[in-house]
Amino acid sequence: MSSLINRSGRSRKKSERILLKTTFSKFTNEESNPLLIDIEDADNEGNELVQPQIRREGQKKFSTPKKKTKNQTGGVGERVNRTPAHSMRRDLKVVVLSSDSRKDNVAVKNLDEDEDSDFEADITVVTRKKRRHHTSFKDDDKENVKKFKRQRNKEGNVLKPRKHPKVVASGAEEAKRIQVRTSPSVLYSCVHNLSMEQEAYISSIGLGHLLKMKVDGCASIMGHYIVRNFNADRMVLKLHHGEIPINRQVIHEMLGLPLGHVTIKSMPYREVTDDTITVWRKQFEDEDNIRPRAVQQVIMQSTRADLMFKVNIFVLLCNTLGQSMSMGTCDLSMLSKVTKDLDLSDIDWCGYVFDCLKETKSAWNPNNKKGFYVGPIILLLLLYLESVRCDSVKIVRCRPAICCWSVDKLRERERVECRTIGLGMGELQDPFQFINEAFGNW
Repeated sequence: MSSLINRSGRSRKKSERILLKTTFSKFTNEESNPLLIDIEDADNEGNELVQPQIRREGQKKFSTPKKKTKNQTGGVGERVNRTPAHSMRRDLKVVVLSSDSRKDNVAVKNLDEDEDSDFEADITVVTRKKRRHHTSFKDDDKENVKKFKRQRNKEGNVLKPRKHPKVVASGAEEAKRIQVRTSPSVLYSCVHNLSMEQEAYISSIGLGHLLKMKVDGCASIMGHYIVRNFNADRMVLKLHHGEIPINRQVIHEMLGLPLGHVTIKSMPYREVTDDTITVWRKQFEDEDNIRPRAVQQVIMQSTRADLMFKVNIFVLLCNTLGQSMSMGTCDLSMLSKVTKDLDLSDIDWCGYVFDCLKETKSAWNPNNKKGFYVGPIILLLLLYLESVRCDSVKIVRCRPAICCWSVDKLRERERVECRTIGLGMGELQDPFQFINEAFGNW
């Protein structure tokens, strides 16, 4: 008997391919229960297309009328004479199919008298994979994304719908996050774990409001937007409905730092090789890479407000409220101002933060994801929160603002604005009004 299926394919007509596809697709062939294909070929000269009959072994043959087939190379097959049931095995062929392959190849073998020996021989089983349908997603087709959210790609991975960009400004743009080196979390952990003696000293030098600070983190999306819109040349924060000026008085209201008369730059200069600095450096394991977190841990290990505590708190304040190094280490330039009789009571901390804010903007690249902002980020965040109106987030305003805004409220405000009107799009807030004149002289 001639072969049932010829894989030359190119010379085969489309009607024959459709015939084979519709014929075999309804059946599942198993090795233990093979399919038998009956094709009559006795009176056929190759000029007529004959549809094969598929049945299970042991079933009776179907009675079908004879058809003439066209003579074509690579046709479906030839007719065979019908035989009695006892000789059926000599006229049939077993076709082993599988649905786990893309190819249409099939393995055909003669059915001998010994039924057990047929399947002991190695048979090349061709697998066929099911064809997958893939859906392309559009940004503006939300219903289509939800409908086909479990579709898979060619590698079998689940296709994830594209996320719509968050609204963070006047137009729709991708939300960018800022990385900072002056996070307030280090200072927050320090001032809330001081001894009574150390707290008394902090209050005596005009920094008592820091003991009540609630901010122990940042909002990275909001921070990126604010720093990007800060103009260091004019010292203003540019928003959609206007500009917010920044000066020493504003810094005093936001952070509660004293408006002293002695600037850090005007303090007497001392060599860093002084004995006081040498003793101070020996507190740390790595004297060349001192980080703000290491300074905070040294402060918390002691309960005394001695000279080392004063130097430690001096370095920590400068590197958390002012500026730090881009590599994460402390800026130790202020150590040249440290003496044995260090006095921090009349320092102009607001002026120091003002200078740091102006100097650090130029070193920050908003398009560099790996770049760090080393300036006073907490000042800009609080200034924005107190200047832009947002009725969805309820909070009791106070002065200094660092005592009323927590990191949870800060991030809630960021989340609400990003999902609604966008950052910087709110109307400007009315100036803060003190309850009485006495409270305004804090």
